[in-house]
Amino acid sequence: MDIDTQMKSTVDNEVFAIYLTDGMAYDQLHKIANEYSQPVELLTDLAVRRFVNDVELFRKLRFGNAKTL
Repeated sequence: MDIDTQMKSTVDNEVFAIYLTDGMAYDQLHKIANEYSQPVELLTDLAVRRFVNDVELFRKLRFGNAKTL
């Protein structure tokens, strides 16, 4: 499944703003967006989703719910 297909199947028409306070992260995000011809918003959404999934994984591991992985 490519990025566009994944995003179209999961977007809920919510609007939010993320303010990057780290100049290096801002520059790198824009560099990657240009390199792969993807919008910055898409990359930000994927990064946040990945972070949330990682946090959920560690929560499950902490509580011993390895079966739900």
